[in-house]
Amino acid sequence: MRENHPEIFPIPPEQRPRVFWIGCADSRVPESVILNQLPGQIFTHRNIANQVQLTDASIVSAIHFAVRTLGVQHIIVAGHTACGGVGVCMPRDTPDKAECRDGQPFDAEKVRNDPWVTIQHWPPPSPLNTWLQPLRDLAETMDPPPASVNELAEANVRQQVLLVREVLKAGGGSFKVEVHGWIYDVKNGHVEDIGCSVVV
Repeated sequence: MRENHPEIFPIPPEQRPRVFWIGCADSRVPESVILNQLPGQIFTHRNIANQVQLTDASIVSAIHFAVRTLGVQHIIVAGHTACGGVGVCMPRDTPDKAECRDGQPFDAEKVRNDPWVTIQHWPPPSPLNTWLQPLRDLAETMDPPPASVNELAEANVRQQVLLVREVLKAGGGSFKVEVHGWIYDVKNGHVEDIGCSVVV
């Protein structure tokens, strides 16, 4: 890093990012690489299936810290294609669900011995089932049901954008923040704004 970007060292003692990224923990979705940013430019929170749960002190604290302390101007909720967390929440099998196995061949013997090896069907092992329950609830209430994992991934991002807005409104205070919903395509590296931005 020092050889390729000597201009960023030493890193400043204070961070002043303009963007807060709420994304999936999937290793194929690194926000700094996707946005071509250097250290100090993006404040980040990642978890399985980019969830914003109002009972999760980690994400709620991160949202308030990003806005109130760091003064970020944009919050991006980023989902992605072929998301395993989304795939396991699908109420039925779809052609794209197989892509959510992260390239691992299905091995029935391994699955019998260790359900964490290839998680494909609801419910996943605990505690993942508890974490993903809100997403499963969303999938089961969609009418018509989601036709693909990617359709549910988009619906999930839209819901999380609204939950970020709820967290910010509940906290009170005076600020102006734009919350955006994006989908990252792991096959081609393209980012799509899915048109669900809100201003708080």
